[in-house]
Amino acid sequence: SFGNNLYGMMTGLWNFYDTDDDDKVQTQLIDGEIPFIDPRYRERSFADRTLVDLMKRCWVYDPAERISIFEAVDVLKKAVEDNGKEEGVREKE
Repeated sequence: SFGNNLYGMMTGLWNFYDTDDDDKVQTQLIDGEIPFIDPRYRERSFADRTLVDLMKRCWVYDPAERISIFEAVDVLKKAVEDNGKEEGVREKE
């Protein structure tokens, strides 16, 4: 999923990096588990926080509730806009 790609780019790790057992990973997913995300990512920056939130939305088990790729692109576009506004505020200070 797109969330897995974001996870890899952000952490440099494969999701569920602690096992090579595909059956175990499938069971974890069916049980509603998501990969571990270090909570410090939420505190590091606006971009990291946005990506963590987006990953979690991509990993929703029920496809009817999961974000679509089009919605994910919209989230990223809005994040770029919002980050630009935040940068502008910091530059004025």
